[in-house]
Amino acid sequence: WSLSLISPERDNSEPSSWTATPDGGTPGLSNNSTPPWTPEAALFLSGVSPNPAFDLITFRVSAAPGGQCVIRVFDLAGRVVAGPVDIILGPVLQSVSLEIEGLPPGVYFLHVSYAGLKRSSSFIKLAGAP
Repeated sequence: WSLSLISPERDNSEPSSWTATPDGGTPGLSNNSTPPWTPEAALFLSGVSPNPAFDLITFRVSAAPGGQCVIRVFDLAGRVVAGPVDIILGPVLQSVSLEIEGLPPGVYFLHVSYAGLKRSSSFIKLAGAP
């Protein structure tokens, strides 16, 4: 038996990011014969609001035909500063809020991935309270 990474967007160091490969081991072959995406897959991410923000950001996102999405926030150096957060999305736009009050002031990138597709939107975190 061998293990297969569930999704390339997942953290390789987390045990929950791996699953047993179907039908035993696959030495010298790809672990999965089916790619994690389909030509019909679609991902939409609206801009972040409010922007700039103090403690909470909201965005609208949809994933078709639907399934698990991973949300992360990156700083300008490309480091993950929030997340990963796993959510289940469908093809209908859904409003999602994310607390950012623990982040220092600066420019950040909200990153959403689904079925091999990726979308990003930048936002500015301000110091203090509104």
